[in-house]
Amino acid sequence: MARTLTPIAELAQRNDPDISWRLNLPEYAPQAQIGINEPLIRRLAKLAGTGEFVIGTYGGEITTHLPSIDGLAPDGSATASGRATIQQAPLFKTNGADSLTPPIVGLNIDEMKDQLSRKKAGALRSPQAWSDILDTSLRQGINRALRETNINPASSAAFAVTQAISWPILHFEFNSDVLQTSGSLLALNLVLSAWTKKRGPQPHVNQAFNVSMFPFINLDRVLLAKTIGSLSRFVAPLK
Repeated sequence: MARTLTPIAELAQRNDPDISWRLNLPEYAPQAQIGINEPLIRRLAKLAGTGEFVIGTYGGEITTHLPSIDGLAPDGSATASGRATIQQAPLFKTNGADSLTPPIVGLNIDEMKDQLSRKKAGALRSPQAWSDILDTSLRQGINRALRETNINPASSAAFAVTQAISWPILHFEFNSDVLQTSGSLLALNLVLSAWTKKRGPQPHVNQAFNVSMFPFINLDRVLLAKTIGSLSRFVAPLK
């Protein structure tokens, strides 16, 4: 796998027309020892129907722990219950492809730093620790961007059908009911795709990649990407 990994430190120096890398890790992160699986991400970009991705970092909110209040002391001050309410911050945010931009995956660098700082000592400078949290964030972010790009209903009816069957299909639960619903969705997609073709191709949807048995809501494309992405790491430490 090492041959497929590119050090993060080298990505910023590239002028890549397909994958725009905008990763800004802190100076203490061992960027020369963390590898990105570029071939895998390029393959998933093609499955997205665009051939392109924008992948970067942003400064976002961090997870907070708020103590729960269970009453008042005689002096009027609040008393804590010993429990805490956790407000979990996201590790990423996404924006599916539209007529103006390719799919965008933003990684929340502040939340990643906060999570690593609460792990064992030295995690903030560990290639393995950084690789693990980047792998999780990038995997989940790309999967969501793929869904947003390929499951893009043009009507409230299509949206309702999509929501009804997306969960079982994406979680590999196949039975007669799911297959029957998929057949109905295929028929609906054929009708909807006839309408979308009249609008002409979108700038960030590469027609050479946009092949699907579901011409409008590409669940098969999303499922295939999910399967391929589960077979390899997106980020790994370099030996």
